Formats: sequence, structure tokens, C-alpha cells
Amino acid sequence: AQQLAELICVVQSNGGRLILSGDTRQHGAVAFSDALRAIESHAGLKPAVLRSIRRQDPSRAGTSAERTFIRHYRNAVKLAAEGKTAESFDALDRLGCIREVAVEDCRNALASEYLAAVERKEWVLVVAQTREEVRQTNEAIRAKLFEAGIIGRGVRVDTCQPVDLNAAQKVDPRFYQSDYHVCFVRGYGRFAKGDIC
Repeated sequence: AQQLAELICVVQSNGGRLILSGDTRQHGAVAFSDALRAIESHAGLKPAVLRSIRRQDPSRAGTSAERTFIRHYRNAVKLAAEGKTAESFDALDRLGCIREVAVEDCRNALASEYLAAVERKEWVLVVAQTREEVRQTNEAIRAKLFEAGIIGRGVRVDTCQPVDLNAAQKVDPRFYQSDYHVCFVRGYGRFAKGDIC
């Protein structure tokens, strides 16, 4: 709520227009409060609602088989949007979109699928739940791309990664490890932007 209030002030002071876009059924709020849900529930505003699925478009397919697949896939997405999770899962399973892989093999399988999609000239997006999972998945994908000669060795670059703590955890020393560092993204007291302590 505080972040949204600050954003609204910036937009108003610059004569801008703010469009809030999202689906409160998909993801919860990152910080305190759930501003979008609060607006939907209590502001008395009528939101615009997309009622048709536009992303999975059979007319964009190259072959009859692709069009059929997209139609069935689109139906699975529609079932999920209607809250029919089990039916959606079953539909995706019938299409061959779901594959069970042992935990220790999942990153390698994902990296192989990524490489195959790249070789088919497809745009690929991989989503992971945690920063550590993102790091490990990226390493597996880079290894496959390197083996295939698509990328070179690269250069290691050390970076600082944010620690995902909420406001209450940030003031509790139990959530910090002795090897953590603080990187200032703006000047604060005697610290300059970019200082690492």
C-alpha cells in the first residue's frame, strides 16, 4: 500500500496516468497489504476484465497439427482460468505437456528442452520459484548451450544478490548470516551509493 501510494504521488505530480494490471487470483502481494485486491474489493471501481484468451491463437500456427494442439492447449488454459485445476492438468497431460522427472534430473531435463526449443527458433521463458533455483537452472542451461556451441565460455562476474526479507525480518538479526554484505543503492548517512559493507 505504501509503495502504491508513493507511485500514485509520482504519477500525479507528473500529470501521468496509472493503469494497474494484474490478476489477484494468480499471485499474492509481495509486501505488506495487497493494494490491488484492496482496490478491487473496497474502492468501488469497476475493473476492465479480459474475457477472451488471446495468447494461444490457433490462427498463428503453421500447420494443421499445430492449430489442433493450440486449440486443445487453449481449452486447458480456459479450464485453469475457470478454477478447474484438475481438469486443466488432465488436459495438459493428455497433450503431453506434463512430464514427471526425478528431482535430481529436473534441471538437466529442463536445460535439454530449452536447447531443443532454441534450436527450433522458438522464444523460451523459464520460470523458477527462488533465486537459488534460478541460478542453478541458468547454470544448467548455459552448460547445454556451451556444449552445443551456441555460446562461448563466458567470464565469471561476482554480483550482490538481494535477500528476500519482509519488513519484520529486516530488523531481526536472526535472519542475517555473518557473510552477508550491505550494498547501498543510494546515499545514506555516511555511506555513498555503491558502498559495500
